[in-house]
Amino acid sequence: MSRPGPARRRRDGERGIALLMTMLLAITVAALAFAAVQLSSSANLVTRWQAASAQADAIAEAGLDWARDSMNAANITLPLNGRVVLEDSAPVSTAGNATIPGLRRTVVAGRSGNVSGQFGIFGSVLSMVYDQRGLVAVRRLQLGQETFAKFAEFIDTMPVCVAAGAVRSGPVHSNDNYFLCAGGPATFNGPVTTSRTVTNRSAGVFLAGVRENVSRIRMPSPTALDTLEDLAQPSGYVIDEGATYDTTRRDPGMRLEFVAVDIDEDGRFDGANEGFFRIIRPRDPAVAQQRAYVLGRRWDQQTHGVTGDDFLFTGPRYRDPNRGSPNCGVMLPANPPAEPLPRFRTAADTNPYNAVLDPSGGLANPGLNRAQNLLNDSRSICYLGGDARLTDGFEAQPDTLAAWAEYPGWGGNAPSAIVNKPLSDYAGSRTTATSARYLWPLSRAFNLNYVGLLFINGSVAISGQFRGQATLVATGNITFVDNLTYVTPPSTTCADILGLIAYGGMYAADNNLTAPFRVTSGSPSAGRYRVRNPPGLTVNGVLLTLGALGAEAVGNNRMGPQGVVTVADNRRQVAVSCNGQPRGRGCFSVLGGVIMKLAGGLGRDPGQGWLSARAWDTCTQRTAPPYFPTTAVWTKNRYFELDPTGFDAAAWFTANQ
Repeated sequence: MSRPGPARRRRDGERGIALLMTMLLAITVAALAFAAVQLSSSANLVTRWQAASAQADAIAEAGLDWARDSMNAANITLPLNGRVVLEDSAPVSTAGNATIPGLRRTVVAGRSGNVSGQFGIFGSVLSMVYDQRGLVAVRRLQLGQETFAKFAEFIDTMPVCVAAGAVRSGPVHSNDNYFLCAGGPATFNGPVTTSRTVTNRSAGVFLAGVRENVSRIRMPSPTALDTLEDLAQPSGYVIDEGATYDTTRRDPGMRLEFVAVDIDEDGRFDGANEGFFRIIRPRDPAVAQQRAYVLGRRWDQQTHGVTGDDFLFTGPRYRDPNRGSPNCGVMLPANPPAEPLPRFRTAADTNPYNAVLDPSGGLANPGLNRAQNLLNDSRSICYLGGDARLTDGFEAQPDTLAAWAEYPGWGGNAPSAIVNKPLSDYAGSRTTATSARYLWPLSRAFNLNYVGLLFINGSVAISGQFRGQATLVATGNITFVDNLTYVTPPSTTCADILGLIAYGGMYAADNNLTAPFRVTSGSPSAGRYRVRNPPGLTVNGVLLTLGALGAEAVGNNRMGPQGVVTVADNRRQVAVSCNGQPRGRGCFSVLGGVIMKLAGGLGRDPGQGWLSARAWDTCTQRTAPPYFPTTAVWTKNRYFELDPTGFDAAAWFTANQ
């Protein structure tokens, strides 16, 4: 009999589970579908937000370029403090000039960083874009104004042409037709721009290109330069000439001489605090002889009021313009017991009449003969008034003709750090407790308020060896009476940079140091011309004149291609030339840059006067003299993206000025 199998259980409790699973699956699918819809919607929103944000960024960045262009076009000057609102919640448009709904832009500009202008003029533009939903984009563009110091040559008005064979190394700009002399070629190693056209363009070789009909760059005005006086005032370097005399002759009543002191006695003059200057004035600036002494002028011409070309006069009275000069003479060896020490004997010493000529115009006065022989000596040489070699040492003040000005900051006693130290004016010279009182410092180490500015009310003659960084401004003319050079040459370490600014003109002097003068032995036809060796005049610096850069009395020097002179340190006869071209006074060499309202004349044919020779100081690409004028053209510097959270433009400028 078979056994029965296990009983089958009923599954009545599992009824309806399929329905539940179906419902759960449906809910899951619905949730996934909803999530997919939400994700799609969010992605769309994110995409739209990103597009709107990118658009806001682009509009903010466009505002920066728009602001710079507007500032340049309108010549907008940014205040020393505060800001200028260029756009205030303005609607924005597409490139097709269609308004973009909902977006607004505010653009603000102001100075930033060091706002004084000592190291250049810098500013910032802030561009802020926003909409009603809180979209914000903030961008900043740092700007800098181009400085005139960057130009190798800048000419506002150009009545003369650039000579054949001339070389310009750096940027050149003219607001006038840029005129090249026929024959050429003149070579331009840097870019050339002109607001008009280049005349005789085929006479130039433009290695860095040339652009015509560019925007005009305005020269600075005297009013704009007047602000420099206030900036120089705290340092005590606003200096009065005292008076301006006979400006048609560019005859300043003050001379400023740069000099360096080897404070650490390392055999060099390039220490950070080793730059100084000193000032000498005539005792009575109204006396022509005293001004002639300070400036190293020809003596008889000044003393007797001779006008015109003294070299053209034929009488014996005019054969030797320096027979009474206290600037020219010979260093004579010791001759005990009368002369126990070497002594510099001048023509004025030798002539007992001290430049008063015989009324008959003859040479009856034996003192005149002795003075003439002294000047004809192969060792004869001329110095500027006040030079220690003229006065048997600086201690002996030239009290009858001129006086040095003490630096008020010393309080009557110069610091020991600069006493008994080597001076750069000539080999072997040293400071003393007396001479150091006349040294005006060009550094904050000795003048805490020094900002790099020297402001001269009037005209000034300058020369010397410059150490440091400074800008000298003269409301009159600037006359170069001797070489003015850097301690460290241009285009090297860039440690020295000097800006020279004249409201009037700048002129190469016609004096005994820069131009030949006549010495006659017997008849006029036997006369010789004397000039120092080497001839010529060298100026280091960036020159800006609201007048012309030219030369005094070019026609006074009749030393043409056929002329010869006796070089001062020996008796050989040489034809004076510049770069192989006969020129009576040699080269007028400027190593730096020249910015001039009017292109002046330095010489004329046949071979008279100076020939211009220039080289660009590459240091001006990155370093300008303190407070040197700018072109008012804003250029891009650096670009920044700023955090828009709680951003406030007014607070930003307050914190960054």
